[in-house]
Amino acid sequence: MDKISADIVHDISLLYELSLSVGQSLNFHDNADMFLQTLISRKNLAFASVWLKAPYTQGKENEVYELAYAHPEHRVVQTRVSKEAPILGRIQMEDFFSFQVKEENQVFIHEKDITQGAYAVLKLGNIGFLKLYAFRGEHAFEGGFLHKLQHVIHKFTVSLEGCLAYQRLINEIRERKQIAKELIRSQEVVEQFYANVSHEIRTPLNGMLGMMNLLLDTGLDAIQQEYVADMKFSSKNLLAILNDILDYSKLKEKSLELEQISFSLQELLRNIYKTGKAKAREKNLKIKLQLDFELPEYVRADSLRLSQILNNLMDNAIKFTEQGEVHLSVSLLSTENGLHNIHFSVKDSGIGIPEKSLPYIFDNFVQASKETTRKYGGSGLGLSIVKLLVDLMEGNITVDSKLGEGSEFHVILPFRESASPEEVNQEHGREGELQELDLQGIRVLVVEDMRINQKVLEHMLGKWNAVVSIADNGKKGIEKVQAEDFDIILMDIQMPEMDGLAATHAIRNTLSPPKSKIPIIALTASSHIKVKEKVLSVGMNAFVIKPFEPARLYSLIKFYAAKSTVPTGILSGGGEQLPSSTQEAPLSKLDFSYLKELGQGDSEFIVGMLQLFIEQTPIELQQLEKNIKEEDWAMVKKQAHKLKYPFSSIGRRDISDLLGEMEMIPEQDPDKGQIQAWKERITQEADVTMKEIVNQCEFIVTKS
Repeated sequence: MDKISADIVHDISLLYELSLSVGQSLNFHDNADMFLQTLISRKNLAFASVWLKAPYTQGKENEVYELAYAHPEHRVVQTRVSKEAPILGRIQMEDFFSFQVKEENQVFIHEKDITQGAYAVLKLGNIGFLKLYAFRGEHAFEGGFLHKLQHVIHKFTVSLEGCLAYQRLINEIRERKQIAKELIRSQEVVEQFYANVSHEIRTPLNGMLGMMNLLLDTGLDAIQQEYVADMKFSSKNLLAILNDILDYSKLKEKSLELEQISFSLQELLRNIYKTGKAKAREKNLKIKLQLDFELPEYVRADSLRLSQILNNLMDNAIKFTEQGEVHLSVSLLSTENGLHNIHFSVKDSGIGIPEKSLPYIFDNFVQASKETTRKYGGSGLGLSIVKLLVDLMEGNITVDSKLGEGSEFHVILPFRESASPEEVNQEHGREGELQELDLQGIRVLVVEDMRINQKVLEHMLGKWNAVVSIADNGKKGIEKVQAEDFDIILMDIQMPEMDGLAATHAIRNTLSPPKSKIPIIALTASSHIKVKEKVLSVGMNAFVIKPFEPARLYSLIKFYAAKSTVPTGILSGGGEQLPSSTQEAPLSKLDFSYLKELGQGDSEFIVGMLQLFIEQTPIELQQLEKNIKEEDWAMVKKQAHKLKYPFSSIGRRDISDLLGEMEMIPEQDPDKGQIQAWKERITQEADVTMKEIVNQCEFIVTKS
């Protein structure tokens, strides 16, 4: 048997070792270092360098190569090779490598004695090339070694491509995270702007509506009552428009909730006509209202949204009409399965819309032309808001128009039948019933800085026989609570010296029971969800958005002042329920329906479960935090899984979902920043949840 030469054994051993060193890291530099250090030491090479095409190193020139790795690094004197370099010409002609003896390009190394040695250039697929240098007098590239190296070089190339792809992915993730951070920062700025604008506009509007309510109770004659009622109608529509402009993203996402109430359609249309008539009179325009005799008197839908749609279309028609008339006509198209399909038409003889602009007329910030914007002003949001509202009400809107001849907008909306006029009186006769409402003996502290709002609330509450005290800011409010006894507090959010959030936090955390447990209703001009979350987090029981309807405020005061805590009905499913309102319901994220079903109506079981949740959750959260600090990711996953059920059982599925995300983290090299962010969010929401249970259901969790 022929003896195998030592050189062959050496090469086989080296190729095996090189193969093992490939792909040991997703870091490009580490991957190249492991492979080439092995090759350099085993073949006694002087130097090695990896060059990549410029696009792989964030460059743009395809025929330029840039240095990506070198060992030893200090020998490199140039980091770019242009397309004119002879070395690139050679590797383009060769399938795999180029081999030269006693020729060296001094661009790459300093030491002159090495320039008398040999070097080899090997192609790395389509991404670049590898250059190897041998010491003078060495024979590193003899015996067909470079041909033997082809397979392992191919494997090395694939691993480098993987590293590059991974790095691109990491860079993209980082960029997206940075973009997300910037979006969050910009969103916070926008939200703060919305909150400020909302407060500044809603506050005086609240005073105006309050004064109108008081004025209606002063024995006005018929004409005066009609004028004030029209003013109130217009103010409410202004408020609805303000709400949607300030909360435009909510409309865009179709997360705005619609009210389903019974109302007189014909009365609403006559009010819109009267409002439009006053505006048309200023421009000497004629305005007509035509109602189909088959039109139902009473329907069930969101009357404010319908008013907003029609007022916006009427305002546009009047705005863009210089002479002629504006015509509002309403007809019944069909009635089927308890639904009335009603057609609304708003037609004008105004400037019209260019044909090329018609496809875009409902887009954001779009007007017919630049000349229109300059002449008539406006933001261009009106029709886009109308379109979103029509879509939200499951309707359809179209437009016919000719330039210079006018426009006609067609809106078709479905309305549910209303059983009878009595149903309307039950839902909308509440203002007339307010005189019969009674808060006799209930002590109310109003913490509000605006004098006009103080006066409105003082008068309103006084009519209901409540005992009213006023404080101008949060600090004075706390002093009043310390000095006197109250059954309920109405707390404004934005006030000088100390705002309502800080005052509530102080009452809940620095005073002793029963003063620390007085029900607090927030008076806020902002409907933004983050404001509502803050209200809940400091321990307020409910919120009312300014301007508020007197009946809604009354029902909340009556409810909380009578109970001082949440009634047993919230647990047992019976008894008195919280007052319903799409805007002013208490801010509870809790849902005990699962516990009710699980306990089959046993209130003691539900009480026990809540008691256990309050006692155990802080302990389990501390354990989770400890596991994260120790970077024991296996225990983090187990602890997250352990916490999921308690939160989902009380309706906090949002927290349960976050814990589910944490449960799925890899045990090797997880994203620590993401885990920390999850932990902070979970801890914060858990604290809010426990405070909500304690503040609103205190008698439950303290029951012995």
